[in-house]
Amino acid sequence: MFWLDIAIAARRDAERAFFDDGSDTDGDDGIARVRIEGLSDFELAHLGMLLAGGYTPRLVLDGDSADEIVTEMDPKLVAALAGLGEDALGDAAFRWQAAAGTERGLAEALATLRDFARQARAAGLPVLYAQGSDLPGEEEDEYGDETGD
Repeated sequence: MFWLDIAIAARRDAERAFFDDGSDTDGDDGIARVRIEGLSDFELAHLGMLLAGGYTPRLVLDGDSADEIVTEMDPKLVAALAGLGEDALGDAAFRWQAAAGTERGLAEALATLRDFARQARAAGLPVLYAQGSDLPGEEEDEYGDETGD
């Protein structure tokens, strides 16, 4: 299953927001974070097309492996999410579900994204995300090459 780790943080704080274990702080670094299970960049692209007429994410950090990539959510989508009223959530979630071709209900995920978009706009910060997966895949050796196991 895929998931998105989402944070409200300055681009310069991307590594700390996603990859710092917090061992050198008291655990409260002021970065709002949430994990949304069952979502990937694919679903965000569909949401962007529905709510903002397109989706253009921005690469923030490109690490050594696929799970070390941090992306900034398209500001047009953040603005559209932040402006989404309570009465429009259900319809938007239904349309998003149909566009993404999933049977999973997306109302809770949409409400979470909207709340984060509103917090980010109030703070004047971008919404950043990293995608992860617990799907079985190819093993890599120490050089990042697939071993075929």
